[in-house]
Amino acid sequence: MKKISWGSMAEAQSDETRRQQRKLQEARSDAITFLGLAKKPSGRVASRLRDAGFPDDLIQEVLKELKEEGYLDDLQIARRMVRQRHGRQAESRFALRQRMLQAGLIPEAVETAMEEAMTDHELARDLIGTRFTRELAELGQENMSRQDKQRLSLRIARFLAGRGFDSELIRKTLRLDD
Repeated sequence: MKKISWGSMAEAQSDETRRQQRKLQEARSDAITFLGLAKKPSGRVASRLRDAGFPDDLIQEVLKELKEEGYLDDLQIARRMVRQRHGRQAESRFALRQRMLQAGLIPEAVETAMEEAMTDHELARDLIGTRFTRELAELGQENMSRQDKQRLSLRIARFLAGRGFDSELIRKTLRLDD
């Protein structure tokens, strides 16, 4: 019976295969170093490896391995981002979706996490309730002039628009009668 040693295994592999294996290991090591202790989106890791000069097929293989081993989890990151974006940090679902895609999360993870997110109406009400608590109390007072109420409503509307909410939703939300 022939003994199998590392040397005989290396001889059995072609030079090209060994070169590919070394490149794969180098890319994998670079990706893990970049990840460190923080969870990062797969798009950012791929971009990092692309910038380091690795070919796309090798990058895809490294990403696949890292996902299988639990180093990359875009769905977990997307869910965390959805949880963080409420209250004072709330923004429209469209703006949140764009934020997640720009962060490098894969579209499938973004869509799955967005299914669990609050509606735009709920997000807008939550944002107004936490950001404009004092102002909402003032709006309810009868001694406030019509002009001041209008000015305050316009200020809140501009704030909501800046967070990505559409004008129809803003009008509906600011009626404050439902």
